[in-house]
Amino acid sequence: MAGAVAVRKAASAGARMARERVEFEEWAKWRGQHVPLPGMKSCVEKVDRPMKDASGRLSAPKARITDTLAALHRNGTITDAMLATGRRFEEDFALAHFETVGSVDWLRVSSPGHWKGLSLTDSIQGARDRVWKTMQRLGGPNSPLGMAAWWVVGYGLTVKEFALRQSWSPGRPLDQRVATGLVVGALGLLG
Repeated sequence: MAGAVAVRKAASAGARMARERVEFEEWAKWRGQHVPLPGMKSCVEKVDRPMKDASGRLSAPKARITDTLAALHRNGTITDAMLATGRRFEEDFALAHFETVGSVDWLRVSSPGHWKGLSLTDSIQGARDRVWKTMQRLGGPNSPLGMAAWWVVGYGLTVKEFALRQSWSPGRPLDQRVATGLVVGALGLLG
């Protein structure tokens, strides 16, 4: 009898592991569409616990989108002006197409005869120029403030992910509080 129970437990554990593996593979396949660069995480993260939705009811989402600027603003870490500055930089960064993964929205692509305004190339170049000027104001792309703006505000990494990626002393990641200060400093300088 004890042997039969052990066999059933092993079978149910094996089935559970197989189900979890399939769920993870589906998750990884879906999430792969949202990763800006190979090996980087994006603003989409897996959620393993119930959380409240917009109306206050508990729900069990599989994923959520993190918005670092909104979280900093909600916590009172950045002002309304800093949030607006960050959003402008986000928009310019997205329009400049610095990310490597992307897709074409065919509804927005039209023949040159139907296009009203700047050409796509002009608008991309204008956005890249604005991002470059912003980076120069922050001390250049390799400065601490420039890197914080590029990775957190531009690419949408969380402050924690940015802190783990950066290390200015061998073998030690950047402290998360320092990383938050860099993002706030960059937004303050630009605002």
